[in-house]
Amino acid sequence: MPFVRFTQEQLDSCRHRYLGDDLFRTWVETLSLLELKGELNPVEIWNEAELLRVRLSEVPEHRDMEMHFFMKELMDRYSIFQHGEELTKRSEDAATATALCVMTVLFSQLCDAGNDVETHPHKAMCRALAKIITNPTYKEYPEKLIKAFTCVKQDNEGKEIVLPITDYMQMENSLERIDEVARGEIEAMVKDVLELTKGVRALCRIEWDTYESIWRTICAENGMMELLRKMEPRNNAWGKNLKMVCNVLGLMKDIHIEQDGKKDTLIENNVSKISDAIEGKPHRDYIAKCKDFGVSNCIFTKKQCERIEKIISAQSGTPL
Repeated sequence: MPFVRFTQEQLDSCRHRYLGDDLFRTWVETLSLLELKGELNPVEIWNEAELLRVRLSEVPEHRDMEMHFFMKELMDRYSIFQHGEELTKRSEDAATATALCVMTVLFSQLCDAGNDVETHPHKAMCRALAKIITNPTYKEYPEKLIKAFTCVKQDNEGKEIVLPITDYMQMENSLERIDEVARGEIEAMVKDVLELTKGVRALCRIEWDTYESIWRTICAENGMMELLRKMEPRNNAWGKNLKMVCNVLGLMKDIHIEQDGKKDTLIENNVSKISDAIEGKPHRDYIAKCKDFGVSNCIFTKKQCERIEKIISAQSGTPL
């Protein structure tokens, strides 16, 4: 599948999520220069590295071996860029360069977890990735990128850049790294969702603050705000992704919690009651068939669904 270039709305949204990250800001100067030469822009490259990191976080063991599959996948992915309906075929060298940019940024994220090589929590992954990107075939391109990155010693205020130790593999979402603009967008969306689903409160078996926290964390997840803004189904009364909200509620009704020695679901497991409690008369199938992947009732891919389930479970303190 080709790489689909970000829309301006996606770029704006993701940029504000990433600008609170010290490492991203340090990479921006180098990656912006590459963009002028036809490369992906800094937001797209960082986002691609983030997607790889999330994939790694979902692998229970032998994560270092996953690295060996990334380069070929990325080269295939970047061999064609899609801008709207237009497809642009790229040379093998160009696709390789883009893949190496992403892999190098991922390398910097993993290395950021510690300074001591022997006690580094991701030593195996860093070593495996270093072996791949320093292959002589690539003519030291990643090394040149890292050199350009490390040459950025001061920020635009003239202050020395001191990157804090950050274990990206331990980050569940980007809430702690987003800037104030993105934080404001998330809070506004959460407020809207809570208002539109306020009728569900009577069906909740969890505190309303926990319900709110679930939605805030979902909104902070990569790509979820853009999905929530997409009007599904078309011309619905919300002007937002009613289908997605119903899918999430459908997932919540199937996750169990234990209270006072009794098992129950996070919200009452009754599709009709949930549907009737939501503003805008949503289609019940969006709730009941929230895992019908590839069918119109479900907005999520299987991987997205698994990620949302993990968020719900973590925020509500219930094991899957």
